[in-house]
Amino acid sequence: MKKPIITAALIMLAPTAGLCLEVSGYVTAGGQVVDTNENSSKFNEYRDIKDGFYLYDLGVRTETGTGYFMDAKGKNVGRDDQNIFLKGGRYGRWGVALEWDEIIHRLSNKAQTPYVNQGGGLLTVPASVVPGTRILGTITAAQQQANDLLTEAYLDANLHPVTLGNDRKKGTATFDYSPIDNLKVRATLSNEDRDGNKVSYGPIGDRPPRSLNIQLEEPIDYRTKEAKLEADYTGKNYQANVSYLVSKFENNIDTLTWRNIYTDPASGTFETWDRAVATFGRRPLPQDNLYQNVTGTLGINLPLESRLTATASYGLAEQDETLTPYSTNGTVDSVAAGDGLAWNDPAKLPRKTADAEVETRMFNLDYSINPIQRLNLRAYYRFYDLANNTPTGDWRYVTADTSNTNGGVDYINKRRNLAYEYDKQNYGVEGNYRLPLWASTLGLAYGREEIDREYREANTDENIYRVSLRSRPTSWLSFRTKYQYGDREADGYNGESAHETYRYAPNEATNNIDSQFTFENHPDTRRFDVTDRERNLFDFSATMTPVETVDVSASYRYRKDDYDSNVQPSQPLLHYAGARAITAADQNAFSAGDQVGLLKDERRFYGADVAYTPTQRLRLGAFVSREDADTLQRGSEFDENFKLNPSAASAAAELGPWTRETMQWTADVKDTTYTVGVNADVAIIPNKLKFLTNYAYSTGKVEIEYDGFGAQSSVNPANALADNHMFGFSSPPAVRNVRHTLSATLQYELIKDLTVSFNYMFEYFKVRDWQQEANTPWGESVAGNEFLLRDTSASNQWGNRLPNMGSYLAPSYEAHLVSLGLRYKF
Repeated sequence: MKKPIITAALIMLAPTAGLCLEVSGYVTAGGQVVDTNENSSKFNEYRDIKDGFYLYDLGVRTETGTGYFMDAKGKNVGRDDQNIFLKGGRYGRWGVALEWDEIIHRLSNKAQTPYVNQGGGLLTVPASVVPGTRILGTITAAQQQANDLLTEAYLDANLHPVTLGNDRKKGTATFDYSPIDNLKVRATLSNEDRDGNKVSYGPIGDRPPRSLNIQLEEPIDYRTKEAKLEADYTGKNYQANVSYLVSKFENNIDTLTWRNIYTDPASGTFETWDRAVATFGRRPLPQDNLYQNVTGTLGINLPLESRLTATASYGLAEQDETLTPYSTNGTVDSVAAGDGLAWNDPAKLPRKTADAEVETRMFNLDYSINPIQRLNLRAYYRFYDLANNTPTGDWRYVTADTSNTNGGVDYINKRRNLAYEYDKQNYGVEGNYRLPLWASTLGLAYGREEIDREYREANTDENIYRVSLRSRPTSWLSFRTKYQYGDREADGYNGESAHETYRYAPNEATNNIDSQFTFENHPDTRRFDVTDRERNLFDFSATMTPVETVDVSASYRYRKDDYDSNVQPSQPLLHYAGARAITAADQNAFSAGDQVGLLKDERRFYGADVAYTPTQRLRLGAFVSREDADTLQRGSEFDENFKLNPSAASAAAELGPWTRETMQWTADVKDTTYTVGVNADVAIIPNKLKFLTNYAYSTGKVEIEYDGFGAQSSVNPANALADNHMFGFSSPPAVRNVRHTLSATLQYELIKDLTVSFNYMFEYFKVRDWQQEANTPWGESVAGNEFLLRDTSASNQWGNRLPNMGSYLAPSYEAHLVSLGLRYKF
């Protein structure tokens, strides 16, 4: 890409040959040495800092007396996070811009895996754990321990390092042309490649308790190509813009296929544990798709200092890639209701391709007017419609590339895809009046949002009220404040909306695990985006200059969302229409009536900064901030085997029915972040020697206050459950992170326009996170191997194991950097 940019630069300057050129610019180059923990990717997560020569930045500007120009800029040239920009043309007539931009994302330098990436999305392993090992639904503690040790030994022998991360490289070309003064057209082309990998997963086995996940790398080989055409017209009383965008996403790897480490491919395409288990798992990756959008905007200046702006937009997203078969398993659906086709046969799917299509339509109207002196009024209306034209099909949900030994799949896995869609309207009015006191402006506003959804639990309407004030009571003080109140209401709540995703007949429901004629989620569940919400929002900021040498600013933001939806006890089986016989007591059974889901979301931000400039040679600064987030949610565990007969559940069983109130738990999550910093600029010798430094410290803490079932028994809430109980859980240790960043630079001007700089940078990052640790009260490493985890409960279910890529994939680090650079301006 660099060579074409240089060639383009010569072409753009060609018309100026023989003319007097004015050339100016700068270049900064040097070398650096870095000392850091190479085991951690966190230091270089989004940057490329390493030993060696650096071309930190450069810029060249060329102009002629006839209006031609060229600008060239570069940053971190030659590194994996470089940016190169070139623009040239003639002022007011035409221009060409080229940009090359690279962004890296380093995820881990210490991950390990037994998988070998063969390319094309295929992950293999050198051998299976133990050829012929069988994973049974019922297994003793001794058998499970033996399997654990075999797996640990296998990983110990076959793990190898794998670097996790991906690179984004984007090239953009823009051409603009103004044939007349009022008209400007622009064409933009871009190509973005993203290559590498990321942490992902692969299910192994049937379904719990015979299944587990294994952590593995997912390859990334994406390309996004875009073209955009725009035209702008600016008249005396009206302005117009029209644009067309086409964006094509391509993934050169369609599917991810991984070996089941517990099967031996030499024995055939699958093995029999107590289910037919495939040798390979497979799932589709992001698929190729095409998006198009056309947008038009018109603005008109009207009498009474008023203006009308209208925007209309239409978007179309399409994806019609070949669908992946249900399974890699070649067993045939041979049960009575089967069709005689193998599960890996594409003909078993309801259609061959996705045939997915989504249309979006948007219309926006905005009118503002100044009817009288000091008063400004605004009215607006916005309509957005998302229409999903993807056809509905009858599917079978086949878990983890497996099936029963006879090739059948349970009736509850007969599913139907739903084309979710919605339309949203926003409209309102607002007024701002300039008061004759303190150069103040008072604002009042009312807005309404209406959302109608297909196949969701509820439609919602929200009324939003806002009052604001901007003021400057003195020449050294100004402030602004705002209060907003929102009241969102759902028009009822249909907890049975998920029934439409099932397609089995009533007489097929032969057991109590029946979601189509009972309920998918607990009857007291309310999804936070489609339920009632009361929002209070307050915002305040101020700037002060009490003396000429001091600038102070402060801000405070507060938002509280309350999702109380007045949930009442309900009878979800009262009108049961399935085939199972249920007792009158179960048919009339009530839920607890306590809302399940997100109950509260409260956030605060405090911030202040000060700058002190006593002389032209000294500038000091400091800042401090605090962010708080507090969310409260309630959950309810229950045994789905007693959906239809909750009265039959044993009163002594910890995992009880959905009617048992003591099955509820709450989690109050408190997330707090503090940040402080100081900086200084000192001109030791004016225009000759300068010292700059800054230091920042931030610390974060996430606490989860857990209460209810898990921390205590559902049978006898006065008794606590041990951490190694099958259902045991309690408040975990706080997640903490600390970061220190220090930078100090000494700059000395050797001669005019040539400056040498010496820089030292220090960074320290430390994280403690129980979710990333190998050993917690609820999980432990097998034989001290962090790459194989299991829970600490007495349960011997195979699904309670996790072969993984390691704990703390981006661990703590300490880094020191020393650099020496020269900057030349011309």
